[in-house]
Amino acid sequence: MLAVMILNEQDKEALVIDLLNRGHTARQIAKQVHISFTDITKIKRKVTGEYVEDNKEKTKSMASQCFRMFLENKSLVDVAIALDIPTEQVISIYKDYLTLQRMSKIVSILNKHSGSIPAFMTWFEYIEKNNVKVKDIKNAIDYIKDMQSFHQQ
Repeated sequence: MLAVMILNEQDKEALVIDLLNRGHTARQIAKQVHISFTDITKIKRKVTGEYVEDNKEKTKSMASQCFRMFLENKSLVDVAIALDIPTEQVISIYKDYLTLQRMSKIVSILNKHSGSIPAFMTWFEYIEKNNVKVKDIKNAIDYIKDMQSFHQQ
């Protein structure tokens, strides 16, 4: 009569590791331990360090994965490529990220003036490159207001 061994999860894992170390194939292990090829692969990866036990990052929502990458200062393009998601989805999630980072004013500007962003970026790059001061910007705005009043008169 055959004796049937009932092993708990830890015992099965230990047996799989032992059999792998002895050079057994996945097919032989699956037959002997009554375990799937997927479980054998998970155990093997766990032992070799290729596999995070829960693989928690993969189980997180797409938004959470994006937020993590934004916190790591990844660009929108990097996020779109790494997670293989469309531009519109990355931008939508980025707006949520900015809102959560207390930058809802920027989101409002993006929503209202999205067509003007390239001109704004050119202006902003000029300001940075030429070390324009806040006082200079205020004076320029006042000058423009004065010119508008002058033209109205």
